Amino acid sequence: RVNQDLQKQFGHYDEVRHTTTGILQATDIGIVHSQKITDVVEDAQLKCPGYWLAPCLVATAAWINDDQETAQKAISEGIKRNDEKTSLYFGLVDRRSQRNEASTRWMQRYLVHEDPSRLHRSTIVVIDAYSAGLFPAESKDLIGDEFALWLDYLENQDGFHQKQVNRWMRRFQTYNKRPEVQVDSDAYPYLREYSPTWPQLEQVLEGARQHHVVAQDFQTLFETPIDQQTALKELDRALNELVTNYDDEELPLREEKQMYEAVIRHDGDEDAALDELQTQDSLDKVQDFGQLLATASTGETGVTRSLATQKYAIAMSRDWALEAYRKLVAQNRRNVPVSIQLKIDDYTGQSIDGSDVETHVQKISAMVDKQLQQQLAQLVMTEDDQKSLQRGYVLLVVAGVSLLLLAVAGLVSLGVIVAIICAISGYGKIKSYKNKEQGLGPRRNEAAKKAEEKKDTCVKITRATCAEIVDFRREYGKWDADAKQVTDFLDALDPQNYVRAVAGSARMLLNAKQPSNEHRDHQKTEPTGPATTSLPSVSTSGKSKE
Repeated sequence: RVNQDLQKQFGHYDEVRHTTTGILQATDIGIVHSQKITDVVEDAQLKCPGYWLAPCLVATAAWINDDQETAQKAISEGIKRNDEKTSLYFGLVDRRSQRNEASTRWMQRYLVHEDPSRLHRSTIVVIDAYSAGLFPAESKDLIGDEFALWLDYLENQDGFHQKQVNRWMRRFQTYNKRPEVQVDSDAYPYLREYSPTWPQLEQVLEGARQHHVVAQDFQTLFETPIDQQTALKELDRALNELVTNYDDEELPLREEKQMYEAVIRHDGDEDAALDELQTQDSLDKVQDFGQLLATASTGETGVTRSLATQKYAIAMSRDWALEAYRKLVAQNRRNVPVSIQLKIDDYTGQSIDGSDVETHVQKISAMVDKQLQQQLAQLVMTEDDQKSLQRGYVLLVVAGVSLLLLAVAGLVSLGVIVAIICAISGYGKIKSYKNKEQGLGPRRNEAAKKAEEKKDTCVKITRATCAEIVDFRREYGKWDADAKQVTDFLDALDPQNYVRAVAGSARMLLNAKQPSNEHRDHQKTEPTGPATTSLPSVSTSGKSKE
């Protein structure tokens, strides 16, 4: 249904867009007859009575055919329908044909309409063209000054500056997810296992490692040359962006279509579809100039594909990026632990830089020795054992005495029985004592052996862990020093250094039918057409001449 509604209500808009692009390309190589262009354009105008681009297309065709009256009427109609886009369109078309004065005045008119706190998608077209050096010197100065005024205005708005800084902080924080920033899983194995501080160490080390990656990214980006031929194509791309962007009245249906397509991609899961769309820029998203620069500086597809724009946007955002990075550097440095905790077996301690390894070795050795002494203290004959031994000897004595006494009394049999019972019991106690006493020696020896092994192991672990603390401090310091590369680079950026100066880029459109010299003289007082040397019968105040 949505596709049908789009086709029914706005299908002709697509025809006008394709026709505009086609006419500009066709006239470049002169392969389409002017009458054919007129017929196509008039048909497009009839099909789209309210679309701003339709009269602009008529004006373009009329100028190609040297039809001053029709061009003037069409321009006036385009301005009535959408002054902002019409002005930008003719500013780009005039620049395309190297009509620099007219291009400058159209751009001046366009900028009058712009609110730096509520910019639409078309503004990125201007930034692309400006940064690529596609405007004449007069326009470049005009646009550059206007951009500076926009930033001055926004900087005076409550919360704007901090919002921009926060945007850059979030951008820089994403570097922690980069594989080349993350610490290898097999690095620092002893700290991972024997230091409770490791998660904090890993976090700050990754925070320091990102400096080198950020510096490399900036260096690679800004050292990448912009091919002259590629830059010259930017003008056509910028114009195409303006022409092919959806019109405001189309957006509700376009966004509805977006939603349906996302639901299909997620097998009917509307929540997942909404989550996906929320991570994307809305088709009708209105942004302030700072947000537009922040987005353009990422070079994301769908925002800008211009390397020149990305460089310029970063340079314009220099102060925000620099403040954000300095804050992140300071924050990461504050999070570096002064002391690193150790937890080796039963030993706990802390080390600043690993240089106190011998102190920890001595403490661990003393701890193991103490544990051994405590264990050996348990491996001795107890007081109960001694009493049991004494009872055993007493029973043997009782056995002999009872046998003697009962034999004297004539109770030999009874004496024998009593003596046997006492002797067996006494012998058992003595035997048990002797067995236990004999078993203590090997057990004490085993305990001493294990204690020595434990000491050796703990000492080795301690030395290895302290060595990794030394390595960590050294590696952290190395990467942390790279922060200066980033801050120095950002501090040195100047936006004007990233506005290209491109040689003339006039297209074959200039070879279309031109007025005679006599007629040009007439044009000096009554300028007509989108590519004349002055603004065609409109002033920069936004009102058409009657």
